[in-house]
Amino acid sequence: MLSGDQDTVPSVQQTEGPDGDNEAARDAFLAFRNADMELWRRASTTLGLSLLATRVLARIIRSGERGTPLRQVDLSRSLQISPAGLSQIIDVLEERDLVRRTPHATDGRAHGIEPGEAAAPIAQVLLDYYAEFDRLTAAMPPDQLAAFTRVMRGMEAASAAPFTG
Repeated sequence: MLSGDQDTVPSVQQTEGPDGDNEAARDAFLAFRNADMELWRRASTTLGLSLLATRVLARIIRSGERGTPLRQVDLSRSLQISPAGLSQIIDVLEERDLVRRTPHATDGRAHGIEPGEAAAPIAQVLLDYYAEFDRLTAAMPPDQLAAFTRVMRGMEAASAAPFTG
């Protein structure tokens, strides 16, 4: 279980460089990114799943916590995974009782995907992680939260840039 891991992320020293506070912000962002990647790596290793399957499970867990079972088509769109690829991932998760398919409440043709019993240990770690993010961002004034969101969306777009060379 992840909560038993006592790995700590080394703190990044706040530095002022030629870029002023940008360097400190960049260092903080990279420290977060590395810690986030390590959390997902540990989760994947603990579960014996691929990183993608772990992220699919996390999305299902988060939705289940809200009491809203996901339809497979919605999950496929939001994670930008082909329906066939997602179906294979869900089959593996279902075989391991990490998720279950149930009749969807509002769409009689679809199934909802909910966390299964075996997802409980990882669910708490991930929900605690999301709750900490929610706690930290709830204290931000709306203009700061909007700026933070723009920066994160910009970094997401920048990470999708193709490598050339």
